[in-house]
Amino acid sequence: MEDKLCVFCSAENEDLDHLGFLCFFAAKVWEKIAVWLDIRLTVSLAGSAHFSSFFQELRGKMEKKQIGIIWLATIWSLWNSRNNFIFNNSDIVLDEVVVGIKMVSWIWLSAGVTNRVFISFYFWFQAPLVALKNL
Repeated sequence: MEDKLCVFCSAENEDLDHLGFLCFFAAKVWEKIAVWLDIRLTVSLAGSAHFSSFFQELRGKMEKKQIGIIWLATIWSLWNSRNNFIFNNSDIVLDEVVVGIKMVSWIWLSAGVTNRVFISFYFWFQAPLVALKNL
């Protein structure tokens, strides 16, 4: 099996840790998500250590399920961006990936709301912690 360079940076061989966390592009995505959530995040961590750090920063600010959805939406969006580049020859644009993460996490969270309270996308996009407090 031949090694394949990361589609985001073309500097390292692609593996899950590099693609989702350690690549310069992935780290920039995580930095923007951290700013959006108003948290400090160690971007040099990968896998379960990254999730633990992410969870610790948000614990007490939102429910576990909500934290997990945002984390998974970020990983899922990075993977989809990679696949769209490889299979559809699509450009990878940092801000578009981040907007996609916000949109996907809002859709996933909205689908799981059982008390019929609507999560405003505007408030979610601007201040997710405030939007979640209104649930």
